[in-house]
Amino acid sequence: MPRSAKIRLIDCARHRFGRDGYAATPTEAIIADAGVRRGALYHHFTDKAALFAAVHAELADEAMVAVETSIGDTSAARLEAAAIAWTGLLRRPDARQILIIDGSSVLGRGPDTSWLEPMIEDAGLAQPGGITLAAQMLGAAFAALSDQQKTPADGWRSAVLQLLGLFQGRTYGSEKPLPEPVRAGEPMIASFDYLRMLARGGARVTS
Repeated sequence: MPRSAKIRLIDCARHRFGRDGYAATPTEAIIADAGVRRGALYHHFTDKAALFAAVHAELADEAMVAVETSIGDTSAARLEAAAIAWTGLLRRPDARQILIIDGSSVLGRGPDTSWLEPMIEDAGLAQPGGITLAAQMLGAAFAALSDQQKTPADGWRSAVLQLLGLFQGRTYGSEKPLPEPVRAGEPMIASFDYLRMLARGGARVTS
């Protein structure tokens, strides 16, 4: 069965937005790629931003499927598996462009981190600032780890686990050192420090 005009518009917009970014994607190119008339676009979407919102929602739903299908035998293992699945998806260039870069500039919000809250609570990682703040902090850190230029392919999984360890005020595992110069014993402060280093591309990731 032929795809509907709306689905073609979303698919073509997703390809363009993921590859070129929102600002560099002209509406005319999406219309041409989809093989529809301009009126079809405005029949389904009020403007380019509304089309982007539909693309963003579709990709966000896929991210949640990746999280929900991650496995783990314990609460801590489920959080670890979900965090790795989430960060791995964000490391895809199209997902990073749409969910992080353009999501913030076009929709005024980054990726939703509310899914982390029950997992943080179940895993016993509640912080003095509250579970919501902890989820926002971890979500921001995972977003920072999505930058492939700053965190190499062979180090991001280890960094995810180290961040989860920081939230428990410990190193992850028995022999993994804290990334220097992160201060041990102050999970929230340490996580902020580590996130700042990630943003600068200066965090040392141990494997």
